[in-house]
Amino acid sequence: MSDIHELRLDWHLSADLPAALLAELRGHLEPDPEGEREPEPLLDATGPAWRVGGVLSSVLTPLPDGWALVVRQEVHTERLDELRDLLDRLAPYAVAAGAIGSIRFYEYDSGEVLEVRDGVVRGIRL
Repeated sequence: MSDIHELRLDWHLSADLPAALLAELRGHLEPDPEGEREPEPLLDATGPAWRVGGVLSSVLTPLPDGWALVVRQEVHTERLDELRDLLDRLAPYAVAAGAIGSIRFYEYDSGEVLEVRDGVVRGIRL
C-alpha cells in the first residue's frame, strides 16, 4: 500500500510575495536531476501520475497583480509536514480568502478542500 496523496492547487498569490519565498517556491517546482539542492523539490513531478491517474504538473506564472500557481502532484505522507509548512508560509500572500485546491488520499474518490482563512491554510489533517 502506498501513502500517496493527490494535491491540486489553483492559487493567486500577491505581487508582494517576498523574493526569498518566491525563489524557494520556484525551487520546489523545478526538477533537481543532479541532486545538487539541499532540500528535495516537493512539487516538481511532470508526466504520467504513478497512483492518482492523469498527468502531474506545476506551473508558476506572473500575473499583472502577482503570481498564478497551478499544481497537480502526488505527495507522499512523509512529506505532508513539509507541504503544510510551505503552504502556511504562502498563505499570507493569497490575493483572496477561500478555496485554493484540494488534497486526497489516492485510494479515495474525494478529499479535503484546501482554503485560506485568516492567512492560514485549512484542510490538511496531519
